[in-house]
Amino acid sequence: MTNRNTPGAGADRAVTGSVTPPRTCSPVVAWLTGCAATALTGYWAIGVADLAGGQSEPLGFLAVLAGALPGALAYAALVAFLTAIPMPLLVLAERAAHWRRGASDFLTAALMGAVLAQLFGWPVLDGPRGIALTLFAAFSGGVGGLAYWLAAGRPGPCRGDGEIGLGRAPA
Repeated sequence: MTNRNTPGAGADRAVTGSVTPPRTCSPVVAWLTGCAATALTGYWAIGVADLAGGQSEPLGFLAVLAGALPGALAYAALVAFLTAIPMPLLVLAERAAHWRRGASDFLTAALMGAVLAQLFGWPVLDGPRGIALTLFAAFSGGVGGLAYWLAAGRPGPCRGDGEIGLGRAPA
């Protein structure tokens, strides 16, 4: 058994009370996961709307979902294209402001969904339908933000050094 205080046995590594969280995938893959989650939220809504519209046959429901899948994939690509520049800028702003991760990822992605809904024809001023579609776009964007947060390894509060404190006072 080697003494931990002997040279070469790791004594030169300082215990700081923080740990770097394991990253499950790269930020780009996490962002693409968020884009897919946003699209699949809309895809799921198509199936729910079909059920609410009176579709009682399971095969009919599955046919609607299967028919919508290529559209969901195209929608994921569209979301990725439209958010390729603004989302990294928003994430940089989140980190510069030291906002709490998770909640801020959800809120900025939800804001992005609402803004894109307004830019592409669902203005809130159109009444209840426009408000409902904007809220749904915000919700699906928020789902994408949470998917990004989870795929990125659920990073904690951003301290700027990429580490999460374990609750110990700094030395």
